[in-house]
Amino acid sequence: MIKKLIPLFAIILLMVLVSADTFKQNEPLDLKHPVRLDNFPNTNIACNISVFDPFNIELVNYQPMTNDYEYHNYTLPGSNTSELGTYLYDITCSTGTSNQTSSFNFDITPSGKVSSISNSVVLILILVFSFIIFCLFMWGAIIFPFKNKRNEEGKVISVNDLKFLKVGLMALSYLTLMWIFFMLMETSRNFLTLDTASRVFSFFFNFMLYALFPTFLGFVIISIMLKFQDLKYKELIDRGVLPG
Repeated sequence: MIKKLIPLFAIILLMVLVSADTFKQNEPLDLKHPVRLDNFPNTNIACNISVFDPFNIELVNYQPMTNDYEYHNYTLPGSNTSELGTYLYDITCSTGTSNQTSSFNFDITPSGKVSSISNSVVLILILVFSFIIFCLFMWGAIIFPFKNKRNEEGKVISVNDLKFLKVGLMALSYLTLMWIFFMLMETSRNFLTLDTASRVFSFFFNFMLYALFPTFLGFVIISIMLKFQDLKYKELIDRGVLPG
């Protein structure tokens, strides 16, 4: 009789038993809670759950949870975990005429993991190092001369072989920039759950990936054409004829 007079919030205990409250995108997940009455499981406790996605759209409307004596659980299908971000859910448990509602949350990421401090430091260092390498490649591609040396009359007096190093550095800059966009895409998708940023970085990465073959084919064709031109110039210069 005394139990019936005690408010339910004083005798029902809900505890979340999920690892880091983080689950993988597009996969079913099991929301499992132990519910106790006076610190003991009770088959007479009924619990219902409501789930909301990161945009506050209701996915589950006050559906009953399965009572397995030790736990109350509800399985959310993979079709309801397509959005990245933080999901909210409310669990209402009751015995007779009394009830209590508790609110919880969990995160959805593509990998089902969240970034630790050590992982974040490593990712930042990789991105910083990659950006420095990209800047060095671009700096070399800018400062190295492309044209052959000419006299005041515009005649070629010597062939510049550094132009091929310039083209090579441009190609390396392209690959390094692709790597940076890939790292930003994976970081924003798997660790930061920034869906919009992930889509932006993914667009640039895929664009560069699709353009990779024609771009490098262009580098090769230009290099071959310049090489044949320079061989012709060298032959004329060796004969004492300055090409225009």
